[in-house]
Amino acid sequence: MLARACTLLPLQVASVATRAGASPVSRGSSSPQRLCVIDGTHLMYRLHFALPPLSTAAGTPTHAVLGFCNKLLYLSSQFQGHAFAVAMDHAGQTQRHALLPEYKAQRKSMPADLRSQIDLLSEACEAFDIPILSEAGYEADDLCATAAAAATAARAERVVIITSDKDLLQLVSTSSEAPTEVVVYDDVKKQLMEASQIEQRFAVRPDQLGDYLAMVGDASDNIAGVPGIGPKTAAKLLAQHGDLESVLAAAPGMAKSKRREALIAHADQARLARRLVALQADVPVRDPLLLRGALMRPPSELPLLRPFLQLYELRSLEKKLGFATSTRSHSKPH
Repeated sequence: MLARACTLLPLQVASVATRAGASPVSRGSSSPQRLCVIDGTHLMYRLHFALPPLSTAAGTPTHAVLGFCNKLLYLSSQFQGHAFAVAMDHAGQTQRHALLPEYKAQRKSMPADLRSQIDLLSEACEAFDIPILSEAGYEADDLCATAAAAATAARAERVVIITSDKDLLQLVSTSSEAPTEVVVYDDVKKQLMEASQIEQRFAVRPDQLGDYLAMVGDASDNIAGVPGIGPKTAAKLLAQHGDLESVLAAAPGMAKSKRREALIAHADQARLARRLVALQADVPVRDPLLLRGALMRPPSELPLLRPFLQLYELRSLEKKLGFATSTRSHSKPH
């Protein structure tokens, strides 16, 4: 029996669900051989702004959660035989805010109509019997990293991280000889990001990407890098010296230049940035079994799915999944 218990999402009470029968991949197997972890927070934000507004007759926004459910079905068809889990940010301050109070300070608050759908997402995942990973003080990126580490420790064959966020490219396997293959699937570009694609895009290996971001900085997270160090220079320095600490150690011996002075003057800032962009792969998830995910099952085997779709008037999805639909009118955009 696969037990599932975790803080699902901010402001919600922890729930426990159990499912008898097979393990996530096959009967008699103690852990999944292939795992897909969806960066749920990143996906929901993107869907909210990409899709036209949709709501129930009572005015409950549903467009992003409908998009998420459709995406989940698409991904399950693309990655058949993979177990699935969804990683979500937790409300409130994170470990990174303790290092940098201004972390992500420039970002606008989450729109109210998206926040309400984040809460609905837990119901959707419960209806699909897919576990959600969310822990106070940590971001979805850290949960993805932790799930990948747990699957690797369990000698899984493959882990696919579903995201278009560049930070998670740090997790991609550098060597094809690694016992567990870790890749990122960019669901916007419909592209599987392996080490070769990352090196082509950034001119650094996946394991150097954190050092690269520490020097270049990340404006989207309000992380300052080293002034005057751009992508090409960062990649060149890493090709010459290997990692950030080696670059900083070599800086005093470099020929006099603005680049040399910047590396010396902003060394501590670069080290802080390196800590901020690092992914934490040991989040203390309350139930480690959650990290194994669960196989997507046919709609007929998901007793909570149709009631969920009916409650939120997601009739297009009812029809797609083969459920009989009523003759009531469809939800209208608000």
